[in-house]
Amino acid sequence: TVVDNAALGTLLGYNYTGSFFATPLTSIPRTCASAVNTPCLTPGQFAPAGTLTGFGTIGRNSMYGPHFFDVDLSLMKDVKLWENVTFSFGAQAYNLFNHANFDQPVADISNPLFGSSIATVGPPTSLLGSFVGAGSSPRFVEIKGILRF
Repeated sequence: TVVDNAALGTLLGYNYTGSFFATPLTSIPRTCASAVNTPCLTPGQFAPAGTLTGFGTIGRNSMYGPHFFDVDLSLMKDVKLWENVTFSFGAQAYNLFNHANFDQPVADISNPLFGSSIATVGPPTSLLGSFVGAGSSPRFVEIKGILRF
């Protein structure tokens, strides 16, 4: 949601702690997926909150940021050694393509980085648990063998 935090000063004296939404002046894209190298939005596309329509007219969650992309792969092969003994071997890869996932673009039109993605995000949980942290998603490849009898 595009907001204008520069307009908050006018209502802070009245104990208003909500958000001022911006008002679009031109058509805006529904998705903002390529905001890493160049901003997908500019402040000139929006009127500052309070200038045209009070609290702003853009709808909440009216735009979508980049999508999350992650590929995990598992390959296994079973080999029967004897009647009741099976050996399984294979490999598992987590975050196979080592693809970076970027955070939502900065949504405050008073911020100089408005419309740019400035951070990366990880999956909600990590393969490593709390050792590296839940925000870490490095590429892992593991080889395993299982003997079942």
